[in-house]
Amino acid sequence: MKSSDWNSENMINGFIENRVILRGLDRRTEKAYRIDLEQFYIWIQQRKETDPEINESGPEREVEGYLSYLIREKSLRPSTIYRKHKVLCYYLMYLRKQGVITGSGSEHIMLAKDELETEKPQSSILSKQEVDAFFQAMNREYEKKAASSL
Repeated sequence: MKSSDWNSENMINGFIENRVILRGLDRRTEKAYRIDLEQFYIWIQQRKETDPEINESGPEREVEGYLSYLIREKSLRPSTIYRKHKVLCYYLMYLRKQGVITGSGSEHIMLAKDELETEKPQSSILSKQEVDAFFQAMNREYEKKAASSL
C-alpha cells in the first residue's frame, strides 16, 4: 500500500463527513477529529524521514507507536490518549470500509494500558463521584452539628 492511498486529505474529509457531519455531531467534534488525524499524519511524515518502510506499512501499523509517543514524549493525560485512540480506531474502521486497508482496522492497536494506569494525575480535579461524596459528608456533618445544638 502506498502512503498516498491512505493519508490523503480526501480520506480525512470523507471520514469527517461520514463519522461526524452525517451523524449530526457537534462542530467541535469535527474540529477535534480533524486535528487528531492531522497530528497523526504529521507524526508519520516526520518518521518517514528516518524510516522509508513506513510508506508501505499503512496507518494501522503506526497507531500504536504514535500513542506510545504521546504517552512518553508529550506526557498527555490518559483521558486525552484514550480519546485520540478512539478517533484513530474509528478512522481505521472507516478506511477498512472504504477498502483502503484490510482487517478490522484496529487489530494492530495495542494501547499500553499499563503505561496509562501508572501515569500520575496531572491535576487535582475531582471526579463527579468524589464531589458528590464530599458534599454528602458535609451535609452529614452539618446535620450532626445542627442536631447537637438543639
